[in-house]
Amino acid sequence: ASDVYKRQKLFFMAKFIYVDNSNLWIEGKHISAVKKGKASSIREALTKNICDNSFRIDYGKLTNLIAGTQNDVSRALLVGSVPPPQDSLWEQIKQRGYEVIKYSRNLNNHEKKVDTTILTNMLKDIYTKMTNKDIIYLVAGDSDFAPAIEIAKQQNIKVCVCFWSHASTELKKAADQFISLNGKIDKIKP
Repeated sequence: ASDVYKRQKLFFMAKFIYVDNSNLWIEGKHISAVKKGKASSIREALTKNICDNSFRIDYGKLTNLIAGTQNDVSRALLVGSVPPPQDSLWEQIKQRGYEVIKYSRNLNNHEKKVDTTILTNMLKDIYTKMTNKDIIYLVAGDSDFAPAIEIAKQQNIKVCVCFWSHASTELKKAADQFISLNGKIDKIKP
């Protein structure tokens, strides 16, 4: 197809972004640790829980990197754990156009409801808001999302998974496209 056709096709495409914030941030701390030489490999960083605790994400930059300008985005949903009371990050994320849903961690300090909230919203949008000219950008690495991707594909909706390279193989295979954020880590930092 010609470049003009591609531009016209993109013009009509609505973009929906769904972000598993905790998963993106926690796994990003491992990737950043490897990049800074604190661990020799992602495997070592994961197994020994070696993290770069200074790692942060600029969600405006993330959006621009994966989906183009924020003006092109129909919906951006970010789901994660409630931050500490003094944290201003979530308000900044809202100002960048994201709808934010936060959940308290349970008594064992585990996160619950994040994946199911993303899945529920994504499936609802597939059936009520999206057309076959739209695209989903899923920023998550868990294979739990693979069945929802299959549903999107049945509706002829494209799905691009954007995550760290060690995302689930099943998830990568289910998606129409996979974008590794590993080599782009500096482009999404503040």
